[in-house]
Amino acid sequence: MKQRIIPVVIILAVLAGLGGYYWYTQTNATDTTKLVLSGNIEAVTVNVAAETAGKINEFKFDEGATVKKDDVLALLDGTVAGLQFDQAKAALAVAQLAGNPAQVTLAQASYNLAEFNLKRATITAPLAGTVVDRPYQVGEFAAQGAVLFTVADLMKVKLVVYVPEDKLGKVALDQSVDVATDSFPGTKFAGKITKISNVAEFTPANIQTKEQRVNLVYAVTISLDNPDGKLKSGMPADATISLK
Repeated sequence: MKQRIIPVVIILAVLAGLGGYYWYTQTNATDTTKLVLSGNIEAVTVNVAAETAGKINEFKFDEGATVKKDDVLALLDGTVAGLQFDQAKAALAVAQLAGNPAQVTLAQASYNLAEFNLKRATITAPLAGTVVDRPYQVGEFAAQGAVLFTVADLMKVKLVVYVPEDKLGKVALDQSVDVATDSFPGTKFAGKITKISNVAEFTPANIQTKEQRVNLVYAVTISLDNPDGKLKSGMPADATISLK
């Protein structure tokens, strides 16, 4: 009787082992129909530079402030530009009274230039967004071209991931992508592939392990609408791409 029990126990143990192996291989199998890649959320940013040199008289917004397109961000000292504008305006009036067409044309050109230079002392927002950087202080002198503000459009952000060379042919422009973040577990953000690089590169050091950095990859940009501002610049995110 004991001799019969032992083989049965052995068979059951083997079957249990095979079942466990099958479960392990299935739960740890790689899904070849999808590609999960990591990256960091990036906002579209614009540097707002001084179009003319001058002392900064006033800032209208601090870092972190939300601005609308064409909002006045800062005022530079326009004393000289203002005097030149007044002179050009007076010269135009005199030329118009004299009735000399050539003088009027020349005075009008001077007036237009003076008006343009005066307007350049007023710095406005080129887009709606959030002020993420304002490196200067009131009273400092800003050279022409100096970046006074960096404005980020947080309503539309992007995620750059790196697709291995052998998978590149299985992704396409305008393809829908699911994006997830640790900050909002269980929430999927809808994205779309808007750019695929034509140039291969080695995987950036901050994305993968040392072994994986020797592989050639292509940068793929995923755009996401972010109307509620949940996705922030620098936030780690994972993109799940269905392979075609």
